[in-house]
Amino acid sequence: MFALLAAQYPGEPLWLPGGSPSRSGRVVELSQPCPRVVAALRQHYRNASAIVFDRSDGADRLRSKRVGDAWERAVLEPRDGACCVTITPMFRGAAVVVDGAPPRFVTLVLHRNDEARRQAADMDHLRKPARPIR
Repeated sequence: MFALLAAQYPGEPLWLPGGSPSRSGRVVELSQPCPRVVAALRQHYRNASAIVFDRSDGADRLRSKRVGDAWERAVLEPRDGACCVTITPMFRGAAVVVDGAPPRFVTLVLHRNDEARRQAADMDHLRKPARPIR
């Protein structure tokens, strides 16, 4: 049996307009309208081919497929003229080596009886006993 413990990957956080990086796993309220924030994010990540922008259900979504990011996706929703950003952190686990031979939990110790060994030595183990007729 083994356990895999996941820890948050200390990678690059999501960049947000205003110069300060976000904290992953949090909801961030920005005073700017969402179209302006999305335009700034597109401009910032214009050369990153692993950042995917999508729009559905009135919200803009970003998905990161880069290895070095601390976030997996971000949802930008307009709220009262501001932009609410919900960030999903990226979790990564350490590599675990699983050995195919588990440790023994129960060990059976059967003691040999000298009398049973002498009786077994006299028997012909290859000959089948005759079946009784019914």
